[in-house]
Amino acid sequence: MPRESAREFVERGKILVSTVAHSDAETVVICVSDTGTGISPEDKDKLFLPHFSTKDRGTGSWALAIAARIVAEHGGSIHVEDNLPMGSRFLVELPVAELTTASLADHNGSDAAR
Repeated sequence: MPRESAREFVERGKILVSTVAHSDAETVVICVSDTGTGISPEDKDKLFLPHFSTKDRGTGSWALAIAARIVAEHGGSIHVEDNLPMGSRFLVELPVAELTTASLADHNGSDAAR
């Protein structure tokens, strides 16, 4: 979230981040929800386009476009929906990766796989 947007939001709402592993153990969902003013239906379709902005001035942001591309490159999806009774909810669904001893060692920077 761009610094100005984050600053504006902190003054008005709350942000909640949660994760859920689906029972099929093949996907995990990361949910970022807020209690802000929400996103209009017209803007939801444009949110992930580069340079999209609801502001009258400025050039918009690449942040959500880049996030969507990274998520897609990892075999996942991202979308936005209403967070009733108020706000928005971004859902990032990603496939669960199979962890091996070698991948854990690489990730943790240890030599456990040796």
